[in-house]
Amino acid sequence: MLTVVDEVMVKADLERVFECIWDATCWPRLTTHVKRIEMLEEGDRRQRFRMTVESNGRDHTVESVREAEPGEWIRYHQTRPPAFLKEHLGEWRFVAVDGGVRVDLVHRAEIDYDKALAALPASSPEEADRVVSTALKVNGSKTLLAVKEHLERRGHGD
Repeated sequence: MLTVVDEVMVKADLERVFECIWDATCWPRLTTHVKRIEMLEEGDRRQRFRMTVESNGRDHTVESVREAEPGEWIRYHQTRPPAFLKEHLGEWRFVAVDGGVRVDLVHRAEIDYDKALAALPASSPEEADRVVSTALKVNGSKTLLAVKEHLERRGHGD
């Protein structure tokens, strides 16, 4: 299982940071790589949605289920990951710190190497690992930084 970790510090209130990441419907407005979100089920602690995201120059549509402990964590599992992944799941953790909130993001992915080598710019399992790791890191960072910029620019942390 491939693991990719990222973190960002956001100068904003914990509740606002959590809400911005929980409300995936705003991501297409905040980020360049999330093209579309279709909310299929929505509640205070559980969501299911279909998302179209650009990665490696191609659009991929995935379906995810997310569960949350508000203000603490959001865990996700793609019930329909990209064809080259057998599994993709992860978690956002929110930690209040002096001056804001640290958001930790962990992706875990299991690659289907036969499909990955056919679909990705990779000629070996090691290259597929690098391509997928980079894509997860880049797209995760884009989302985290977009949330940070949005909340800090708008002054929502005050």
